[in-house]
Amino acid sequence: MKRYEQEKKQHSEKATTKTYAVKVDVNVSQTKEIAMPITQANIHNPEKPKLQKVDILLDSASASTFINEKLAESLQLPVVKENILLEISTFGNSELQQTQSKVVIFQLEAEDGELIQMDAYTIPTLTQPLPKIDN
Repeated sequence: MKRYEQEKKQHSEKATTKTYAVKVDVNVSQTKEIAMPITQANIHNPEKPKLQKVDILLDSASASTFINEKLAESLQLPVVKENILLEISTFGNSELQQTQSKVVIFQLEAEDGELIQMDAYTIPTLTQPLPKIDN
């Protein structure tokens, strides 16, 4: 087998490997204020008529989506994966913290009313209360 074909085969074998551990490493200087795009949107349970208006942080560079576990429980969001060990480094803290998580599915209501299906990892705390900056 040619070397390229061997590498391609190894790559495709790696792509099919399933893992449930996620490492999120986010470090931001504690001395700078950063404006983050936060808006409000309705979150829907796709299987039951439950919704809640929530503040959401729009992070287009994020590799993962997170939802507060209490919100996921209150909306009774469907669980698609369980027993996931997350290693999280929070803003301004270089120490990794481990937490158990689940993956839930929900629908995010766009401004035009379209429902966008998403999945997210549940975590106990997303952020401290966020201050609002007036324009």
